[in-house]
Amino acid sequence: MTEEVLQLLSDDPMVVLNRGYRAKERIAARQKRIEEWRQIAESITANPENASSGGGYPTSKTENCVVAIMTLQEEIKKDEIMEIADFRAADLSDHQGAC
Repeated sequence: MTEEVLQLLSDDPMVVLNRGYRAKERIAARQKRIEEWRQIAESITANPENASSGGGYPTSKTENCVVAIMTLQEEIKKDEIMEIADFRAADLSDHQGAC
């Protein structure tokens, strides 16, 4: 950990812990949704004989699942990046106020 993080932890550890906890909750919820989409995609591709004979239905449904998974993965990345940026911004503002 950087000195800034250690200082923030010593000043108010609950702020740091709450940020991390909330970020983990959001990420875990998205990971759960990713797993649900994966199960749907696998069930579609595992049972193509159950699909209607309409042109490409299983493919489009699988594509929708893949798009949903990719979207959630991007949200997780953005959430992690924003959490780090918010933490750094708070850290920088704390240091500027101390000067």
